[in-house]
Amino acid sequence: LAEGYIMFKDTDPQKAAEYLEHAVSLFELADSTRSNEDQGEQKKFYPATTWVDDLMYAANWLYIATGEQKYLDLCATDYIPQFPTESQSTAWKYTWGFCWDDTTQAAALLYAINTGKTEWINHISHHLDYWIDGYGGKQIQYTPDGLAYLMNWGSLRHMANTAWIAQLACDTIFKDDAALSSKYNTWAKEQMNYAFGDNNLGMSYILGMGDLQPTAFHHRTASGIHDDHWNDLGQESSAEGWQTEYAHTLYGALVGGPNSSGEYTNNVSQYEYSEVAIDYNAGFTAALCALVDDYGGEILTNFPPTEEPKWSEWKIAATLNGKGNSYTEIKAWAMNHTAWPARVAKNISYNYYFDVSELLAAGLSVEDITVKSNSQQYQEGQQGYATVSGPYKYEGDPTGNTYYAKIQFEDGRAIQPTGQSEHRDEVQFRISIPDAINGTPTTGAWDPTNDWSYEGVEDAPNELKSADALNEHITMYVDNVLVWGTEPNGKTAGDISKLRGDADTDGDFDLTDIALVGKYLINESDLNKTGAENCDMNTDKKLNVFDWIIMKRETTA
Repeated sequence: LAEGYIMFKDTDPQKAAEYLEHAVSLFELADSTRSNEDQGEQKKFYPATTWVDDLMYAANWLYIATGEQKYLDLCATDYIPQFPTESQSTAWKYTWGFCWDDTTQAAALLYAINTGKTEWINHISHHLDYWIDGYGGKQIQYTPDGLAYLMNWGSLRHMANTAWIAQLACDTIFKDDAALSSKYNTWAKEQMNYAFGDNNLGMSYILGMGDLQPTAFHHRTASGIHDDHWNDLGQESSAEGWQTEYAHTLYGALVGGPNSSGEYTNNVSQYEYSEVAIDYNAGFTAALCALVDDYGGEILTNFPPTEEPKWSEWKIAATLNGKGNSYTEIKAWAMNHTAWPARVAKNISYNYYFDVSELLAAGLSVEDITVKSNSQQYQEGQQGYATVSGPYKYEGDPTGNTYYAKIQFEDGRAIQPTGQSEHRDEVQFRISIPDAINGTPTTGAWDPTNDWSYEGVEDAPNELKSADALNEHITMYVDNVLVWGTEPNGKTAGDISKLRGDADTDGDFDLTDIALVGKYLINESDLNKTGAENCDMNTDKKLNVFDWIIMKRETTA
């Protein structure tokens, strides 16, 4: 927050003032507490081991932001006496490195910059020498191909953080010492080159860069994984049929890095190697900025490249749950595998189409058909509960013999790409006729084999997660827009109207569209994205009452 104040005080003073106010408030709370107790939920994942480094670090930032001497005085009187020391020594600790749980060396560097005290400038030199060629009989380990290696978790992260410390020190406390500046800057550049591929593997550890880079990395959003089967991500194939392809390229992300031997394991479950994180990229990004400042660079044009979905984001899988002379029972999954971006939708439905010609020929009527659900994943009143209704006449069939059952979810937001059960919603439904009418058997009046949606159902595996269970003859709709499958008349998900004024995307601009937009403007109805774009009549990238007025004028002209 103090850094934010410094960044915005000239361009957005109101926001900057809020940042500084909160920075001071948080610092005063932490300084009055001076304890690592009661860390709350974060302790399960990122437990803080000491408070001294964080308070000294924050105090120096507040001094830079405010110029108030009291912050440096606190460092001298309260924090430095508790500054960590080397084992069995009174020397300030110069080993280890700058990371999320240890800001010791960063705090020391800021204090050296803010005070210019020789002993702290020398301390930073000792720290950097430890990382390069050794100091006080101690030196960091190096891999055989030249990486300064602190530990197995995020080895490149620690290197990049220290490279940034070195570069900042060269621009400040060592700017008048040509020899030290050359030594530390050269080391930082060589270490960063290692991350970009100057290593024995020829491996670029920055995703989206280089001919050879890790293909398996631990990042849920970039993977686009819709369930918890992520073990085979980045591999050539999966014996279990699990997802192997990532939805997105995580451009610029720094992976954990190699082990102490310079070897890398390309497996998403090996977190020491495959992890990517904000703190991994923090010092790395700062070090890149310093390199650009020293060597220049050009901004890439047309970056990032436009992405197209690599798979269908909405899907229906179905299998035959049961059949008889008078009924067909289907078990189906409605699935949300969205990743461009991952999202949910409230209005989700799908249609199961069937032919009634043999039924009519036998003297029965459409009124004799019953559509109902026998079992489903959610109970009535729950978000993912589905209403099964019908039959409804399909207007796309000129013979008039095609009808459909509609499965409409009360709130489709329950179907989300976040887990094994969450990514799909199972509904079992039955379409049937009476076994007999007025004592006369209806045998032969029910024949599903000519039904549009029945194709492939009988041969589909009972395991609906299998690709063989996908059914493109059961059409799925999000916000009333076809997103999966093919209707009996051949309409597919790509056949969405782009007609000006067509709010309901049915291919016509009429009074129905005006009424729909009117309801939308008073929050009584929803519009899908395409419908909203169609009704931006004045092309100002907004949909409001002015567009509605233009629509009315054009339909009455």
